[in-house]
Amino acid sequence: MKGSYLKILCLMVAVSMVLTLAACGTAQGGGTQAETTQKVQEPVTLTFWHTWPSADTEPTKKAFDKALEDWTAANPNIKIEVDTAASDPYKQKIQTAVAAGETSDLFFWWNAAMAKPFVDAGKLLALDDYLNDGTKDKILGDALSGFTYDGKIYGLPFVTSAAFIFCNKDVFDKNGVKIPTTFEELLEAVKAFRAKNVTPFTLGNKERWPIILFQNTMAVQVAGPQLVLDAINKKASFEDPAFVKAAANLKALVDAKAFPSDALGLGYVDGQAAFAKGDIAMNYIGTWELGNLDKDGTALKGKIVPIKFPAPAGGKGTENDIWGGASGGFVVSSTTKYKDEAVKACKFFNENTDKYSYIYGLGLPVWKTSADVDAQVSSKLLIESKKLLANATSFTTGWDVLMEPKTAQKLLDLSTALLAGSITPEEFAKQMQEANK
Repeated sequence: MKGSYLKILCLMVAVSMVLTLAACGTAQGGGTQAETTQKVQEPVTLTFWHTWPSADTEPTKKAFDKALEDWTAANPNIKIEVDTAASDPYKQKIQTAVAAGETSDLFFWWNAAMAKPFVDAGKLLALDDYLNDGTKDKILGDALSGFTYDGKIYGLPFVTSAAFIFCNKDVFDKNGVKIPTTFEELLEAVKAFRAKNVTPFTLGNKERWPIILFQNTMAVQVAGPQLVLDAINKKASFEDPAFVKAAANLKALVDAKAFPSDALGLGYVDGQAAFAKGDIAMNYIGTWELGNLDKDGTALKGKIVPIKFPAPAGGKGTENDIWGGASGGFVVSSTTKYKDEAVKACKFFNENTDKYSYIYGLGLPVWKTSADVDAQVSSKLLIESKKLLANATSFTTGWDVLMEPKTAQKLLDLSTALLAGSITPEEFAKQMQEANK
């Protein structure tokens, strides 16, 4: 018995020594089985589409590219393949790809009514389960509402845009014209400039959407933001007298020759380039153009004064009802093979494109973290524009984003027809209501 006990004791000591030696080997770099089988992340490639082919004409590309540079440095195992197209071809490309189930892992898209068909068809990934890590707390106000459908979030925003009239103070001063504070004064300023052979507003409307900044804003100022939203949502009629009056105000600008004679055939980029030469008095455009308006070495540097669009007397809205909001952002395809990686990229690119857009003077930030870079903001114009929002009472983004696609196309057509002088304000209102039934 005693011999058996000694044998067992010796065996236990031997096993103990083997385990001790194994532990020493591990300490010296041998590695445990858990360590040698630890999962190593395989390289992943995510496709990413956006609508900024050139930083020269689409300044947001500069912000996106800087975010891409940061992503690449921090995520060497998750490669991003980028493809781009200009706005109209891009919309067609995405819609065709989504319908065919061949879209990219991530892509830029507009929210509200523009994204709803994709959500209804199950083409976008709901992000809610991924956002409880503090992401939602980083986003200002109700900026997520534009990508929220039936209580679920399908995209994240970057940059809040707002439209202002950017006045070339030199042109105003040289021609003895006062910067307007009411719509009536604006109309008088237009007439005064035309009397001196000066083009009052730049506008390139070949793509049809630039004129709706005027139409949308003037309608909100006359009808008020609530009636506008009610009409868009089919709870009120576009034949309400307020919409006819707003269209008549736009017609008054057209009749006073507020816009270039070739505005209908002039492209958006060409219209912006014409203003950059320094001879045109005003540019009503969103803050996404600030990178160009405030660029060093241009004829505009230091000469631009931003103002709110002057409101007419007697309207239900005011100049503090601003055209703008967070109208787009990056979304994730529901068919992506790499959901975790794609959502991680979605968060990163929205937050960091927001930050760099703010730094480069392309728009107002919608992520709270962008406030940390205030000292790096390069555009004095952006700071001045931000101050104009202090008393804002409402934001209404572009109606073409809020409307169903077919109705939005009709809005573009009818607003362009007002610019061309081919329809009356009454016809505009009637046809808009028919399209929105």
